[in-house]
Amino acid sequence: MADKNFSQKLKELRLKAGYSQKDVYEHFKIPQSTFSSWEVGKSEPSGLMLIKLFEFYKCDIINKPPEQNKLNSNELKLIQSYRQLDSHGKRMVDIVINEEIKRISNNNTNYKLDYLTPVAAHNDLNTDDEIIYMNKDIQKIKKLSNK
Repeated sequence: MADKNFSQKLKELRLKAGYSQKDVYEHFKIPQSTFSSWEVGKSEPSGLMLIKLFEFYKCDIINKPPEQNKLNSNELKLIQSYRQLDSHGKRMVDIVINEEIKRISNNNTNYKLDYLTPVAAHNDLNTDDEIIYMNKDIQKIKKLSNK
């Protein structure tokens, strides 16, 4: 017997995604009775089938409802821009994001980036030039974070 909370959540995800039971069991070519048994708690789908269901419902593995997974136009533009960056650009964005997450999680608006040290991001340059460029990048980040 499956967990009732699990089966209820599975049903909620399907309904929030806008599908009927028939839509789902026909899509996956499984018996109606099998699918129904998942939602009433008589059995559970396999791990692989669960992943397929989440993908079909456009829901991630941590059970966020589909509407929470939708990206707004600005987020989509940021992802598209990030994908166009070279490895150095991506590393710089990653640094900023990680530092912002730390700042927010510490709930500290006076958080400084002073402890950052250069990492090999300009790997097409010699070591001295690489450190110079990384330090310039870090200074730009620090200036932006102080605004």
